[in-house]
Amino acid sequence: MAVQKVLIVDDEPHAIHALGAILTKSGYAVYSAGNGQEALAKVGNLMPDLALLDIRMPVMGGLDCLIQLKVVARETEVLMATAVNDLEVAVQCMQAGAFGYITKPIDHKVLLLNMERALERRTLNRELKQYQLHLEDLVEHRTRENLALLKKLKGSFISSMEIMLGILEYYDPFFGGHSRRVGYLVGQVARELGMSAQESTTAQMAGLLHDVGIVALPKRLRDTPFGKLSQEEIDLVKQQTVFAEELLNPSEELCKLRPIVRSHHERLDGSGFPDGLHGNEIPAASKIIAVANAYDEIVYRRRFTVQKFNTPREVGDFAFQYLKMRAGTHFQPQYVDALEIAVKKNLINAKSVKRLDISDLRKGMMLADDIYDNDGLLVLAKGLALSPLQIKRLSAYCNMQVIGQSFLVIQD
Repeated sequence: MAVQKVLIVDDEPHAIHALGAILTKSGYAVYSAGNGQEALAKVGNLMPDLALLDIRMPVMGGLDCLIQLKVVARETEVLMATAVNDLEVAVQCMQAGAFGYITKPIDHKVLLLNMERALERRTLNRELKQYQLHLEDLVEHRTRENLALLKKLKGSFISSMEIMLGILEYYDPFFGGHSRRVGYLVGQVARELGMSAQESTTAQMAGLLHDVGIVALPKRLRDTPFGKLSQEEIDLVKQQTVFAEELLNPSEELCKLRPIVRSHHERLDGSGFPDGLHGNEIPAASKIIAVANAYDEIVYRRRFTVQKFNTPREVGDFAFQYLKMRAGTHFQPQYVDALEIAVKKNLINAKSVKRLDISDLRKGMMLADDIYDNDGLLVLAKGLALSPLQIKRLSAYCNMQVIGQSFLVIQD
């Protein structure tokens, strides 16, 4: 496998030297530039796998460089770095094609983890393009081999969407795991309702990305109940679905998810946000996400109640009491029923939960619990079907003693 090339763009030589030493030690081929203009002069010939851009530089800043770099080297993944906690600029960077946004001083462990995720997305995107080149032939011939490739295309696309959640996990580990669980539940509910495979997949992808707009909100606003916020702060929080819609806009594939993500906080009686839609004005997939989202937040975050529960069954029962009391006003009643059926099936499947050592993990096994490193950073979230690359990553972390040596998984 060829050594992956990383271009560090920063106007501080000592920063380039320090990061370069770490990345070289980690096996990357490191190149550098002192500003955006110098970086663009190198990109054409170098074609780096990943670029780490400082936002504030003389001659040409990181955002301007990012926009032009994506024209010259579209496949190059980009991580932005800045000492200024400017969320507006972060959103602009991701709209322009950046994978993520890291604040200075840079935590080297966080940097390496985000680089790994970015490069993994780059690999999956390349595979996806290769499949798309042959898509017409696959549809025309409908052979068994072609159908298998189509299935792989679908799986790779969903996997690439999950990798995008790496950005969300960096900003808030809870929302990373929450989005994965909601996406999984949404797919199950859509199938329980008899939706087509295409409709179910679209709903599941929207569920995975429904909370990506929270990256534009300060952590204090994300964690504080509405009752403790000012009206101005509440109005800002309610814009999160609009922020998410804007983040999805540049992608041709993700544009179809925009109205679904925008409307997942709408309510049947028109009391939701951001548009106050009523009943059938709300997309069906948005209504499914609303139910799954509320259920997961009650069970895992308990933000709707101060009650204490002795068992997971008790909190699950309370969650459905909450949903059913609001069925017909906030939530679609039959969607609440479908979610309850899906959750009961999951409880039956949960009987097959086992704790396995790293050496016993296999492709397709589903994580039954979140995995965190020693610093509390979410590594992989509950509900994720393991890929060979993810098992390899876990093995490396185990060898480094960054995580434990055994994991809760669901076996078929």
